[in-house]
Amino acid sequence: MRKISQHYRDLCSNLVVFRPDSKESFMCPTCLEIFPWQHRHRDGSYMITRAHILPQAAGGRAFTFACKKCNSLFGSKQDRWFGEYLTLVKKEKRLLGDAVKINTFELDGIKVNGNIEETETGDLRVGIDPKRNSPDTLRKIANTRLHRQTISFQIPMEKHRQEIFVGALTAAYLSWFKYFGYSWALQSHLDIVRDQILNPKKDVLPKNYVARIDEYAWREPWLGVIEIKGMLCLAYGVEDLLVFLPPWDQENFYGNLPRLKAGENPGRIEAFHFSDIRYESAIALGYEYRQIIVPDDIKDWKVIPQFFRFPGGGRPIKKETAFHFPNGEPPENLVATHEIKKRINQPSEYVSLNKK
Repeated sequence: MRKISQHYRDLCSNLVVFRPDSKESFMCPTCLEIFPWQHRHRDGSYMITRAHILPQAAGGRAFTFACKKCNSLFGSKQDRWFGEYLTLVKKEKRLLGDAVKINTFELDGIKVNGNIEETETGDLRVGIDPKRNSPDTLRKIANTRLHRQTISFQIPMEKHRQEIFVGALTAAYLSWFKYFGYSWALQSHLDIVRDQILNPKKDVLPKNYVARIDEYAWREPWLGVIEIKGMLCLAYGVEDLLVFLPPWDQENFYGNLPRLKAGENPGRIEAFHFSDIRYESAIALGYEYRQIIVPDDIKDWKVIPQFFRFPGGGRPIKKETAFHFPNGEPPENLVATHEIKKRINQPSEYVSLNKK
């Protein structure tokens, strides 16, 4: 029998808070299907697997859990290209890389079969394969050799932009789930987010759910809130990507969300810092005067929650600003801190983005 992680046990216990008839069970956070907690497929493999929040290939270590079907989807679709993107940005690797193959390109408007490789110095080496081109194509190429030639090709990374962005969305969703369990997942207003995650090649959400910030980069992924033109968003940042998720009290979130233009400052950002949370009950989370996480079962009081509220402004939660039900003290690990950094020129040069 495999060793069961404490995080997995906590999730199974947390599910019972919302689904009392589902003891020793696990609900996948993306498809919301319930499984017996150690159930296996016919081939002996477990139905529940570790889901790395960032792809392992890009150095991701943090993980939560998902069903094998959903996790396999992540690995074959969004994680492959999201991981490639993170590796490229983080390590400043060559644009094409060793694993990227360019097999077709245009030479002065002529479609050519061959290969393009990037050398260690960043130069491009172009090869034309006579066996894969027609005699007519080779003749046209020969006629252009005395002229200045223009080569055009599509970089595979750009071709898979959709999967990269959905990969960032998946990481954002799973990060919030890791810390808030089913208090996060069992919110029906997130159905559209789950739909996009499970259909990475479809345009379920408008393109404004993610933004690429040229001026900023972050040392570590973070969760928090961001204000865009007065609109509060739940946020997740990784490298130069920002993902926006809807707070509970914002209707038609993506329909009203302004789209950031290239180079536009996203506005007020506040990162939250969490230690490992043992979610023994349902949690409702507020920020300033807003309700940002409210599980569906709390609305009709099927479940009695604990209420926590971030006061904003980067201050630790104080006793008088946190509502805890039933009796108890607010946990010290729920604090609002400024972990977001701005990269100036070199990766080692950081300054605080927010004023303390």
